[in-house]
Amino acid sequence: MLISNYIYKILILIFFLSNCAHFTNHGQNYLQAKKAYTRGDYDQTTKNCITSLRHNLNYKPSYELLKVVFPKTINYHHKKIERTINSRDFFKWDIVVNELEILINLIDDIESLNFQAILNKSNIRNYYEEIQDAKLNAAETHYQYGTSKMNSENKDELRIAAIEFKKSLSYVSDYKDSKQLYENCRESATIKLGFLPFENNSGKKKYGDIGKTISNELISRLMTDKNLMEFVDIINREQIDLIIEEQKLSHSGLVDDSKSIELGKIAGINLMVVGEITQLIINTPKRTVDKNILEKRVIINTTTYTDSDGNKRKRNNYKNVKCTVKKYTQSADSKVVGGYQILDTKTAEILFSGNVEGEYKFNHVWATVKGDKRAMDYTTKQLTKKNAEKTPDKDQLVYSALEKLIDNFYLDIKTSIQ
Repeated sequence: MLISNYIYKILILIFFLSNCAHFTNHGQNYLQAKKAYTRGDYDQTTKNCITSLRHNLNYKPSYELLKVVFPKTINYHHKKIERTINSRDFFKWDIVVNELEILINLIDDIESLNFQAILNKSNIRNYYEEIQDAKLNAAETHYQYGTSKMNSENKDELRIAAIEFKKSLSYVSDYKDSKQLYENCRESATIKLGFLPFENNSGKKKYGDIGKTISNELISRLMTDKNLMEFVDIINREQIDLIIEEQKLSHSGLVDDSKSIELGKIAGINLMVVGEITQLIINTPKRTVDKNILEKRVIINTTTYTDSDGNKRKRNNYKNVKCTVKKYTQSADSKVVGGYQILDTKTAEILFSGNVEGEYKFNHVWATVKGDKRAMDYTTKQLTKKNAEKTPDKDQLVYSALEKLIDNFYLDIKTSIQ
């Protein structure tokens, strides 16, 4: 019987040791590789095998699976390249370049592990030569598509042309005259965007400059977005103010469409952003107090006694304790509501418009306690650790809501002009 138990324990130990690799990083990646191979995902199988071997270069199961799957992975990408080249996809060379880059990276990974034997048994080619030809073809494809759009007077078409010349340059850095054509098309496609100070029609004269704050902040945020600014040129406030002064126009009334259009034409602006603040709401701060009595049964001490069998035992002695808790809630809120329009200065058409609001809520809760603190629950204990905080003043409430409003204005306007 003892011998049988001993043999049983040895078998359990052998089983555990044979499977413990599954709990390691290399073992886990091997298991994932097997699953990927079962579903026919050769790329993922290769990736998992390589990761496994990076953790443990001598892990045989991963190496054996890699020997089998790597040639299949190579052949899979060869067939995909061949099918793509024979297809009618206009931008097929983009796909071919991507496939060749995958193959180059795969070979680099195998070489980094020094598995030359696996490479020798795979049908690999000189992909560096192939990718150079593929990149030339991809560059030419985008160049031709760009030239087909570059003579349009439509800014959207010119933007497409600029993007195509830029893609051409991404494949071949000095491809033909793509750089110059990109600059020409980008300049022609660029929208000149003007901002007028938002009108404060909220009736709150104290915050008369709030409109300027909004327009200035919107300009600053838009100008930090490099992708957006590739095709947008913002006419700064100084330029607009100078034109207003020269043309004897007044800021008041410029939200009127006709005046905005007039200013836009003078300044060479394509789109004019105008807006107003319609509401500015500041609610009176509130402070409420809730008084509660908490009661809990707690252990006060422990006594030792002898039971009927003569055994010594311990017994907890309990007592009800109470405390009075005052929970304070301090709150205040504010809201700023506004609207905007984006006008086409050529047609006087309102291209985009919207109403936006920004809301800020201040809420602070804390508590004080009198009596036996053992009666407190966890939530009350946390509240008693807090102190009273000063409620934001009216200016702070307004500008906190204004920040939210500007965030929403920015997202709306950015989406509209993209």
